[in-house]
Amino acid sequence: MKKQIKSSDILRYVYHETSAEENFWIEKLLFEEGHPLVEEFYDFIQMKDDLNQLETVPSSRTINRIMTYARSQGSSKKATKTMTKTAKIKKTLVP
Repeated sequence: MKKQIKSSDILRYVYHETSAEENFWIEKLLFEEGHPLVEEFYDFIQMKDDLNQLETVPSSRTINRIMTYARSQGSSKKATKTMTKTAKIKKTLVP
């Protein structure tokens, strides 16, 4: 019986969401038989690497809302100081 793989199987493989048996078949089909989806496999790897390099920064509005909430709750000065540092870092990253 010939196993078949789909794009969704390859994506699960890239994110380590496949079983040992699935890994065996995916690797066998992709690399030993020169499967037509091998190009898609490399595209998924590249996309995953690109996504991992993205940096997210909260918006000024979000930081202000958190700080307002923290102050209203009587949070410690240390927490407020940390939030202020975060706001300053964000301003240096995003003009």
